[in-house]
Amino acid sequence: MIKIKVSNKIGAKIDEYIEKTGATKTWIAKQLGYKTRQSLDGAINSVNPTIETIGLFSAFLNCKPEELYIIKVISI
Repeated sequence: MIKIKVSNKIGAKIDEYIEKTGATKTWIAKQLGYKTRQSLDGAINSVNPTIETIGLFSAFLNCKPEELYIIKVISI
């Protein structure tokens, strides 16, 4: 059996963005269409981010989608 594990790196990329620009999570949430900073945090910390979430963040952060996650194939 083969299992695939997706590790989310969106939080690290958002932290880099905040450090570089001085933006706040509340401002980022508004830019991305989230109603609250807590909603943004939920998307950032998602165990299984959707394709839409990855696309949204990669466009906002001006990076390749594959920079936002790590895929590990685990053989059992």
